[in-house]
Amino acid sequence: MHPALEQPDIEPNIIQQWTEASTLLATAISRFCDLSTLLETQCTFRNEGSSDMIDRLDLSLNYLQSSVDRRLTQARVSLAKTRNRLTRNVFTIPQEVLCEIFQHAIYSPNRGNEPSTNVMDMSYRVGIIYRRLYSLLSVCKAWWQVGITCRNLWSVTPIFPPEIGCLPSQPDLSLQRGPSKGLNLAASLTRGSLHRLSDLGPHRSRFSTINISYNPDSGRALSELLGIFLRGNTLPSISRLSLYDTLEEDLDKHLIGFRPQFQQLLGSLSTLRLSGFTLDWRRVTFSNRLVALQLSRISLGEQSRIEIFISALATANTLRDLKLISIRGVPDEAWHTIIPSSETPILPHLECLYIGDVCINIFNLFIKAIASGSYRLTLNITPAFITRYYLSNNSTSSPKFANVDCDEFCASLHLAKINKLVIGMDKRMWSTPTGFRALLKSLPELKTIVLNYCSIESDILKAFRQPPRPSGCKVSFPRLEVIEFHRSAFGSPLGQLKKEFKDVLASHPVQRMILGMHFEEVQEDDPMIRWLKTTVPEFRLFPMEDVASELCSTWELWDV
Repeated sequence: MHPALEQPDIEPNIIQQWTEASTLLATAISRFCDLSTLLETQCTFRNEGSSDMIDRLDLSLNYLQSSVDRRLTQARVSLAKTRNRLTRNVFTIPQEVLCEIFQHAIYSPNRGNEPSTNVMDMSYRVGIIYRRLYSLLSVCKAWWQVGITCRNLWSVTPIFPPEIGCLPSQPDLSLQRGPSKGLNLAASLTRGSLHRLSDLGPHRSRFSTINISYNPDSGRALSELLGIFLRGNTLPSISRLSLYDTLEEDLDKHLIGFRPQFQQLLGSLSTLRLSGFTLDWRRVTFSNRLVALQLSRISLGEQSRIEIFISALATANTLRDLKLISIRGVPDEAWHTIIPSSETPILPHLECLYIGDVCINIFNLFIKAIASGSYRLTLNITPAFITRYYLSNNSTSSPKFANVDCDEFCASLHLAKINKLVIGMDKRMWSTPTGFRALLKSLPELKTIVLNYCSIESDILKAFRQPPRPSGCKVSFPRLEVIEFHRSAFGSPLGQLKKEFKDVLASHPVQRMILGMHFEEVQEDDPMIRWLKTTVPEFRLFPMEDVASELCSTWELWDV
């Protein structure tokens, strides 16, 4: 039990005296009540001594009201507080359990009635964490004692501009109260950040996670911050590194003076995330420790540099989770067709692969380079997917591009076993009922589909229907378990679509369905919504959804 919650030793004579006083008080009150009643029966008329008796009665009544009542009320309050303190469950919970409860309350990313696909900006999430922490500290003295001594509650060390409220202006509190190991640095760098970085130097060995959002306007703040951790004879035990650049540039220019140390750091990471930062992939060698890699908003350039990038990826031979988002490149013209499988496919231990916002030939290239296996593949298709960029053979001209037709589009989807598809339904070749059905036919392994900006109408819902399955004939069509609509609208009144929804649920073993609407007048008590809630095992309605699923480039507070 936490020291603040432990009961001090009570002197035995105090308990004995309190018990005796209680008995005496009860006896005295009983005797006083009996005598007062007897006095009432005997004083039935006024006589010569009545004036003196009246003075005595007034004195007694005033004493009872002003002193006895007040002291008895004070005693009752004290006894009630003591009883509540001793019987309240929270005061019997061991400190380590109470700390875990507080950690869950503070660090839970849940924001209530919002889709789980929505993510929070790093600064917003850190603000929520500290608001929750301060709220717990303000409940009572006992919780305050637990809060300031439970070190894991202070494991996020923030460096943010002063204009972001509910955050310490300096990282001091986290450094003073946080754990000796396992601190998480969350920094949003501006020009004003430089004077706050020096506080981190003496504590660099305590950090295991670094998460930085960088704006080029912040000058040399990023170089200074990285230098704190990379300069010196020994490196701190950083296992997770996440770097975000609001623009896109080469990270190498921020590593002047400690490039070898950064290469050494790469070899010790279990998780690396880069957004907007490009590395010199010729120098990059990952280690067997790296299990999660996320790269986004990176330009690879021409064919030779793409091959160097894939060679660097191949060194992460124990990688289990890979996300490639907004990766651009210009392969040679020969790569625009569906290429044969690589003789030496990479990443044989991959479990999860996410590819999003890439052009079609870059997708083809990645799928063919990565070893086929049992990994779960999520594809997020944006308008970039239907464009093919390439360089003509033996040409020094600018890159060329061409839009793909529906056949090439579907043929590329056949390249891999796609488990989850995220796709925008706003005026694309797959937005029509015919195009959408062709899309589904090309994804027989699909289990989850997420549709953004969809006009939910009869023809689109009919496209979900299973085709006939003649005996002995293999039919290429998925059996969906999860169907999500986000930022969508109904093309017809919801009540008129019940038959189509019934057909969808009859065609697929749907376990979860989400209706995320955009300014749609749909209420929880709508008969159709009530029917969906009773029919689908997990159904959720979001009538006013602000952000489409997985289409925003929010930089999160990772690994917390």
